[in-house]
Amino acid sequence: MFINNSIPPCTLCGGLPATTLSALHCLNCNFAVCPPGRHLSSGQCQDCQIGNYCPGGTSSIRNYGGQAISCNPPDAPNSGLTTKGMRSTRATDCVAKGGFVLPRRLGQPAKQCPVSTWSPNLNSLKSCLMCQSGLQEDPAFAELGGARDNRDNVCKVPPGMFWELNVVRECPAGMYREGYANITSKEAINCLSCPAGWTTQANGADGRLQCSKLLPGYRLTTAELGSTSGRYVPQGALQDQPTELCPLGYYFDGKTSNVYGCLRCPFGSITRQNGSSSLDDCVVPPGYFIRPNSKDPTQQTGQLVKCSTTSPNTTEEGYYRPSWKPYNNVVTLNGDGTDVCIKCGAGILSMQVQQDEHPLADEGSMVASATSACYIKAGWGVTIDLTDFTKFRAITPCPNNTFGVAADTFGLVSAPCKACSKNLKSASGSKSFRDCLNPDGFGYTSEGANQCPDSFWATAGTSDRGSRGNNVFILLQLQMVACEWLQKVGLRGSLKHCSDQHNTTSVLP
Repeated sequence: MFINNSIPPCTLCGGLPATTLSALHCLNCNFAVCPPGRHLSSGQCQDCQIGNYCPGGTSSIRNYGGQAISCNPPDAPNSGLTTKGMRSTRATDCVAKGGFVLPRRLGQPAKQCPVSTWSPNLNSLKSCLMCQSGLQEDPAFAELGGARDNRDNVCKVPPGMFWELNVVRECPAGMYREGYANITSKEAINCLSCPAGWTTQANGADGRLQCSKLLPGYRLTTAELGSTSGRYVPQGALQDQPTELCPLGYYFDGKTSNVYGCLRCPFGSITRQNGSSSLDDCVVPPGYFIRPNSKDPTQQTGQLVKCSTTSPNTTEEGYYRPSWKPYNNVVTLNGDGTDVCIKCGAGILSMQVQQDEHPLADEGSMVASATSACYIKAGWGVTIDLTDFTKFRAITPCPNNTFGVAADTFGLVSAPCKACSKNLKSASGSKSFRDCLNPDGFGYTSEGANQCPDSFWATAGTSDRGSRGNNVFILLQLQMVACEWLQKVGLRGSLKHCSDQHNTTSVLP
């Protein structure tokens, strides 16, 4: 080799420039010192390729061209390490591919991210990033060769869940969601409703086939009403079969998996609307009671009967019953309902005057369902029952010399018989103060009736509240009639008792 700075005989080594200004390194034209980031290949320094690093040549005759060293160890050439670009010079330039992270020590293969974790491409992480709580990886993702290098590709909303306000929540009972969904998609934020009449066994249903539980208040259209027979039906076996609401008088509580027909309310009780979902919905409308068909309490059959009211042209005591009641509160034990319907009171009548609230009642049907159904007849009275101050009793009819109500009177309010005014008389069952009349020899006044004075007379029943009776007095006074004979015999009830022999002038009409 020649060493001459001015005319280097071997300025180019194999056509490669020397690494210094001199040709000192051109010791052999088969070798050249390649700089860091390059390595000798095919007699030339080539750029170090991605996935490798090249520290450059050294003064050693065996390493003039340098080497391209793979980031991955020889026994795992595709273990997930690479470089960010070409001409890397150091082992520390090695980074992990997406879905991998750096090993704990140099020379080891990259660690692949496990299920439901991820890492970005060209990262220097030592551990993978976990999906947010509740998000999961689709099992088919890895099978299809997906790389765990992107959160949105890996972290999905799993079936049976939905995405709301950055939180994964279970689909509520009666709803479901199928498949894995990206958090940015519409599918991720909506659960789907089960078909009409169906619900799920629990929250978090992940498919339509889990809509196999009948909703409370529904029945299979094909199921027999009142049927409790059946067996457990596997999920989805009944899915999509038509359903309908339980009709009036039936209910389904949804608590049993093998009942698909609505159950009959006990004792013929009724529900207030279709679709009843509880035994507590079985009630008895106002004005009714339950008459069981059997004395056997296990045989819960019976019928709704209206509370007893007064028959026409009788004075039978009447009953009523207000408000809707649970069926087991109004089952009669004596058969006629007088033990569960309310008696108006001793001697008080009742009539069906309230509108029937039974959902299946005929138009215009009436019942006795309030105290206003209780009544007394004209000429009667009502007073507090002295044996029980919470009850009323009728006075039937009002006695002599009193008068009662003027017409049939409804409602439980005190209406005692009223006494006639002073010295006035009335017959039993009188309806008005006008029925209170003066007796013979008594004339009507504003305070009642007073005995006629000497030389005056009044006939029984002539009082018409200030007209006829007073006119008689005035007429007698104008004619100055003196009835000495009447005084002698003590009769003052008729002018005809005045004798002509006493020169008495008759004023009889």
